[in-house]
Amino acid sequence: MAFIMSAFLVVFNTGVDSGWPLRTLRAYALAWPLAFVSLLSIRPLVLKLVAWTTQA
Repeated sequence: MAFIMSAFLVVFNTGVDSGWPLRTLRAYALAWPLAFVSLLSIRPLVLKLVAWTTQA
């Protein structure tokens, strides 16, 4: 998901040319760690919300 979003945003902001693959990889290298840290920090809240909404 982070790669697809990185690729889309690079195309949206700078267009597609010969430098697009390298710009996409650089954006992905920045986005993936950020997405992973976000996942780890939000996960406890999501687990609580799921437990709260699925109680019988």
